[in-house]
Amino acid sequence: MDRNQRVHRLPSVTVCIPLYHHADTVERALRSVLLQDHDDVEILVVDDASSDRGAEIARGLIRDGDRVVVNDVRLGAAGNHNRCIELARNELIQFVHGDDELLPGALSSLAATFTQADVAMAFAPRRVVSDDPEFLRWCSVLHHRFRALGTVNRADDLITEYMLRGALNNWFGEPTSVMFRRSHAVRAGGFHTDMVQSFDMDLWLHVSAGGRITFVDRELSVRHHTGTTLSAANQSEWKEWIDRPRLIWAVVADSAMPWRARLYGAIWTLNSHPLSMVYALRGPRGQRLRRLRLVLALPFHEFARARRLRANRD
Repeated sequence: MDRNQRVHRLPSVTVCIPLYHHADTVERALRSVLLQDHDDVEILVVDDASSDRGAEIARGLIRDGDRVVVNDVRLGAAGNHNRCIELARNELIQFVHGDDELLPGALSSLAATFTQADVAMAFAPRRVVSDDPEFLRWCSVLHHRFRALGTVNRADDLITEYMLRGALNNWFGEPTSVMFRRSHAVRAGGFHTDMVQSFDMDLWLHVSAGGRITFVDRELSVRHHTGTTLSAANQSEWKEWIDRPRLIWAVVADSAMPWRARLYGAIWTLNSHPLSMVYALRGPRGQRLRRLRLVLALPFHEFARARRLRANRD
């Protein structure tokens, strides 16, 4: 069997490109997808009501059958990612952020690992381009945080290790580094729209629980991190102050999670929840009471969300 036959038999993939003021970089992102060697790929560009020419530029580059959708109102980062999932036509989804790019062979390498029905997610290292030395120091290599990462892994083992060690940061990577099953994402409720920064790591946990996670040990994407990216702005303004406790409570509340991960999460709430109250009281003067109420309601909110998702699954 020649190479073209093997590639043709790979699972179909929808590449989702969420845009928000990415007119300067969308061509780079799109061309990195168009140059992939996987020939069964749908490209879906969803612009989150930007005021620039990003959607127009994308329309000039895509092929027949691909789509560019512009939201009538802004949905926010997580909401726009969910819109992409909603509109995707294929079971496998690969995001490419409008300021990032794929490296050659990324789609075929990741899609080839979905040989078994229980593979929920695949990921690979990414190359980081940044002028921020602190970001390069802490976020260039993520997968080394797992102690025994293999080519095929029980998701529950990785989730449990992540929760045991405090649920800090993102161990898998941003959406451009990850391919996952659409049906699992829908069942998990999609990206958590109450999170500012950690909604991707939150979804990786809930998408993969009970299944398997595959790992391709070579760089397959490029993460461009500058002072103007959305994540950099969120971090500089400390908008994600409640993301970690919310992620932990979401794991504790989800009965689909491994019991040990939920137990470790419950233990970590004894640390993260009081700290959140401190952060709330240190916030802007006019927002302190609202933030404190948000922290106090957090466990009730996440258990209610978990019940709704469980009812939808049933």
